[in-house]
Amino acid sequence: SGIVASLIHGAMAAVFVKPNMSYEGHQRASILTNTLASLADMLIFLLTGLVTVVNYEDLSWSLTVVTLIAILVARFLAVFPLVAIVNLCRKPERKISKEHAIVMWWSGLRGAIAIGLCAGVPTPLKHQFMSTTVVIVLFTVFFLGGGTPTLLKTLKIGMGKNKPEAHGAISNSMKRITIQLTKILCNYDEDND
Repeated sequence: SGIVASLIHGAMAAVFVKPNMSYEGHQRASILTNTLASLADMLIFLLTGLVTVVNYEDLSWSLTVVTLIAILVARFLAVFPLVAIVNLCRKPERKISKEHAIVMWWSGLRGAIAIGLCAGVPTPLKHQFMSTTVVIVLFTVFFLGGGTPTLLKTLKIGMGKNKPEAHGAISNSMKRITIQLTKILCNYDEDND
């Protein structure tokens, strides 16, 4: 999908393109990326606002509750195993703590992707799907998102403190993989030129 392609492109650009950019190029790319991200956020929340007027006849509370529970369980089953896998590749001082994993699970806001996907579903139940999606988006944005500062205080996680460097040290195995990928993607020969 476009989302996965964009994610992989961003990760590859951070590893291979960013170190080779001039300072001016980096600044321009950062400004352009932030502007496009803000525009995308604005458009998706505009779309959410336009469909927020829920027709209560189309709303199925049982579908909404079951979907919300399924989302929370699926996110739990995705976040914690992935954190464990990531921690295998990190040095001890950069491992993600259990408390931070809980915050990742809790504060995952489901909005832009859900609304966008739901808007494109060709089905006679589109109004019911859209109503359910809007209620879930509003719940996750306002309840889960609004409850994130309280959760951070409960778990004793300082907000904006102890931030690791964006490009911290990676483990030796990941360093070897990065070097090999750089050689392949940048067409280096045996003499690294």
